[in-house]
Amino acid sequence: MIRKPFEQDLHDKYDESGKRVVIKFLRDRYGFDAIPNTDKYGVDLLVFKDYEFIGNAEVEVRQWNIPFDTIHVPSRKEKFFDKETVFFAVTQDMKHVYWIKTEQIKNYQLKEVKNVKVKEGELFYDVPTDQFNCASI
Repeated sequence: MIRKPFEQDLHDKYDESGKRVVIKFLRDRYGFDAIPNTDKYGVDLLVFKDYEFIGNAEVEVRQWNIPFDTIHVPSRKEKFFDKETVFFAVTQDMKHVYWIKTEQIKNYQLKEVKNVKVKEGELFYDVPTDQFNCASI
């Protein structure tokens, strides 16, 4: 299976700010506490309610500010689908957040999506944007 190579520059630019946005969002909207996972290969955030672990959050910052008809969730995120995980897509301007439970993502087809990073062969779940929850932040 072809996968986009890790890009340290994009990670450095967006990872911390994307996590901060989701941590604040979870706190403000739901009263949840979230902390970054110390396992750099694990899910991004561990989520708690009243000091009790309740699940995980995986965060991606999207390099668009206006959503498309679908959001492509990389198949490489499947490693988090067996846990109670919510997938978050944060817009590049950090003003909107989209989220969906990973168990719902599995209901959609995997398809090859050609993009500027990987010309062919990378698979994504093609999830209609209207299946995500969305909020301005």
